[in-house]
Amino acid sequence: MLFLGLVLVVIKLPENLMPFKPNLVVLTLFYVCLYMPERINILSAWIIGLLLDSLDGFILGNNAVQFAVFATVLTIFQRRIRMYTIVQQSLILLLLSLLIMSVEFGLMYITQNSGFEWLYWLRALATALVWPVFYLALSALRLKLYSNLSN
Repeated sequence: MLFLGLVLVVIKLPENLMPFKPNLVVLTLFYVCLYMPERINILSAWIIGLLLDSLDGFILGNNAVQFAVFATVLTIFQRRIRMYTIVQQSLILLLLSLLIMSVEFGLMYITQNSGFEWLYWLRALATALVWPVFYLALSALRLKLYSNLSN
């Protein structure tokens, strides 16, 4: 599932729609860490981050560290977050996405001297807003895969 998220990241949108593109790797990582924790660990998240870094062409290790921290937080609080409603999970995802984006923004500011733009932060909001639909889609896919395996 995480490789599907990596493939979807490569899809480019027009420049004016880029702030509204949700981070599909973060969504997939959030789902897998919460609902399939036996399938992922921190090292897997780090490797996915390295693969994304090589696709993005940004500083090597940037996404790797972010995803490792993301997976660590989710692993620690996995049982607690699963008890929350989907809306509450969206708010947690928003906060974690903002944390990840803050680290990325800091690196961009240091390395590229980029200025502050409000549109940059809309991606975290888009990611959180897409979470309920993404959760339902991946849950249905997981249910279908497991029912096919048991037959």
